[in-house]
Amino acid sequence: QFLLQLPGWLWGILFFSLIVSSDMIPMLLIRFINILRGEPNAVIAGTVEYTGTSIDTLVGAILLGPIMEEMMFRGLGLSLFNKKDNKLEAIIFTSVTFGLMHQNLPQAITATISGFIFGYIAVEYGLKYSILFHMLGNAMCFIQYVLNIDVLIYIVQSAIIVFWCMNIKKVITRLKIRLNNEKTYSLKRQIAYFLNPMLLLYELLWIVVIIIRGL
Repeated sequence: QFLLQLPGWLWGILFFSLIVSSDMIPMLLIRFINILRGEPNAVIAGTVEYTGTSIDTLVGAILLGPIMEEMMFRGLGLSLFNKKDNKLEAIIFTSVTFGLMHQNLPQAITATISGFIFGYIAVEYGLKYSILFHMLGNAMCFIQYVLNIDVLIYIVQSAIIVFWCMNIKKVITRLKIRLNNEKTYSLKRQIAYFLNPMLLLYELLWIVVIIIRGL
């Protein structure tokens, strides 16, 4: 039961560990697909190797990007949901659209996972904390690239993922308690959010772009 009793700052460290490790499985999957396609050394879109480490890239990815994206998805996005809506529905919706916005498969997967965490942090602790975690998460990608110790990083990421999987029931219990609201989760209402005519066109466009770039 110790996970349910942890203070907020320690949960913050645990969530940050999940953000850091969230790209491991998607990246390994994409690398495996590239091997099957005969392109084992292909550069994966969205990685530091792909974007580079120029000053403008660092400023955009670590400073400006997180601020703008958090204000858009966790700030404006979550504000579209009123207090009668279930918090979990709002977080799922904004995290999925956040993932699709990145327009390539590796980032779409990892951004959806991290977006859920950013959404939870924004709902429970405030937008400034989700911005901070977003900045730290992006910065860690560049730090990993500079250190160039892939084997050690994969070992650490594997350990983090195993820890979270072993404690998944306690984590879900914690989320249910923290995200408790007047209304229970509704799949019908969740689907209605994604089928909003104002947003459906953009969602479909992002999906098409992701498929085309993955070919």
